[in-house]
Amino acid sequence: MQELNILSTSIDENTGIASIIIEGTIKIPKECDNPIVELFRPIRLKYSKEMLFTILILARNGSISSTIIPSNRRARKIDEFLATAIEILEGNNKYPGMIREYTEILEKYFISEKGLKTYIKLAEEAEKADNSTKSAKIKKCNESIKSFVAEEGLIMPSFKKRKKPAN
Repeated sequence: MQELNILSTSIDENTGIASIIIEGTIKIPKECDNPIVELFRPIRLKYSKEMLFTILILARNGSISSTIIPSNRRARKIDEFLATAIEILEGNNKYPGMIREYTEILEKYFISEKGLKTYIKLAEEAEKADNSTKSAKIKKCNESIKSFVAEEGLIMPSFKKRKKPAN
């Protein structure tokens, strides 16, 4: 198993876009969740009241590039938008910093027995499974990420749609 290590983090102060470069790659079966994306979701949730961020992942040439993009959904003036995005990403007395929190959970995941090692084992089992057990093994693989997040004391947001209250 190849180890994953964070090589660099950066924030473009002209755009408010952050970048994290991870050395190494993970083979992810197409049905399984990508742990690099999934580990971002509980961190993003912590900051979502202030600003929404999107993550894009590109794996190539032995590395994984994570790009974190802020959304100006509140139609803030550009100076205010950039200042807020950078402040959230870097941290201050109000925010510990999205980049720091995200890299910390990634680093813990990379070295934890219940993290990446478990995910890779379950992903390999899911890939080799026949049609009768494949779905259950994919679910176990995806659940391993959620279990890790819960053990870290974070909340994994749900994609399930909530019912609108009756009028």
